[in-house]
Amino acid sequence: MNSSLITSILPVITLVLGLVLREALDWIKFRRKHGIIRKALMDEIEDIKFWAEDARETIEKMVSDISQDKVPNGLLIKIAHPVFTEHFPQVYVQLASSERIHFNAIYRLVGSINSQYERLAEVRLKYELAPPQHKEEMLSVLQDTYTSVRLVSYRAAFYSDGGKELNLHKSNTQKLISQYEAEFANLYHHAANSTPRI
Repeated sequence: MNSSLITSILPVITLVLGLVLREALDWIKFRRKHGIIRKALMDEIEDIKFWAEDARETIEKMVSDISQDKVPNGLLIKIAHPVFTEHFPQVYVQLASSERIHFNAIYRLVGSINSQYERLAEVRLKYELAPPQHKEEMLSVLQDTYTSVRLVSYRAAFYSDGGKELNLHKSNTQKLISQYEAEFANLYHHAANSTPRI
């Protein structure tokens, strides 16, 4: 009886062990993939930080050119974000609420900046044709872009440096926007007052 009981239970035990082993392997693969995607997202945010610094410097040069009544020299390149676009939905539910908020805030700004670049290209063409008539419009678009670049830089730096409780409250965001708009105004006034016109 013992041997027939073992013979009849053995396939069930084998099946259960096989299912458990398969689930364990699937879980390990899932966790590994999640870790790879999470690391890739963090690397992409690091890239955004470096890109934002380059964009800020380019905008500053463009403002200097405009302050001298020149056509702005410089090219702003859209931010690519393939990891977020293609893989964020796969890890969304595994992230803490604060992480989801950070990622969404950063990438919403990235989308906004990319749209502002398109607008900037349109206004730049008009400015090249008739600088005096489009100077204020050009400065306005540059200010909006500068403010967004500074915001994404701040948020990406804060998050990638280990910050967990970034204050995204509307009043704090508005305070930062006001600060960056003032920076831009100072940047323009400094460039206009310190560079000789040709």
